[in-house]
Amino acid sequence: MKKINGLECGEVIREINSYAEIVFFTNDESFALDSFIVKPYTYILKKNLTKTRLLETLDNICSDTMKNIYRHNSIIYTFRGQLEILKSNDIIAIEIINRKTMIYTVKEEKGCYEKLSYLESKLQNDTFVKINRSTLINVRYIKRIDNDEIIMINGLSFFLTSKKLKELKKEIMDKLVVL
Repeated sequence: MKKINGLECGEVIREINSYAEIVFFTNDESFALDSFIVKPYTYILKKNLTKTRLLETLDNICSDTMKNIYRHNSIIYTFRGQLEILKSNDIIAIEIINRKTMIYTVKEEKGCYEKLSYLESKLQNDTFVKINRSTLINVRYIKRIDNDEIIMINGLSFFLTSKKLKELKKEIMDKLVVL
C-alpha cells in the first residue's frame, strides 16, 4: 500500500464523502493554506493541541452536523454499522421489501433495516405520502398517476386499490398545492 500524506488522505476522504468533516493536525503551519483545497473543518497546530481543544472541536463538529441535518431536513440511519445521512429532497420513495427498507434516491438505491415509521417521522410531512403500509413516496417525484398505479420519475411504480387511490389523489393534490 502506497504511503500518503495528510493532504492526500483528505483528498481521498473528500472524494468518498463530500460531507465528511476533516480536521488537520500538523507541526508545520505552512501546510495550512494547501489544506484548504479539501475544505477541512479546521486546522490545528500540534503545539496548540490539548485535550480541551480536541473535545471542543469534536463538540463543534457534532453541533454543526446536527444543525445541517435539521436545516436540510435530512434523515440519519445506520446500515451494516455505518451511519448514513440523506437529504429528504433527494428521496423519491421508501419501500419495505422482505423486511428490508429500500430507499430510492435521485442517484441510487440504498438499503437499511430502519422501520418505516421511524423514517416517516424524520421526513418532511408536506412532501411525503404514505400510500400503503410499506411505502412512502415523495410527491415531488410523481411522473403520473394512471388508474391504479403511481409512476415515479425513475420508473418505479406502485399499485393501489381504487378506494385508496381516490383518498391519495386528494392528499397528493393538497401537498402539491403547498409546494
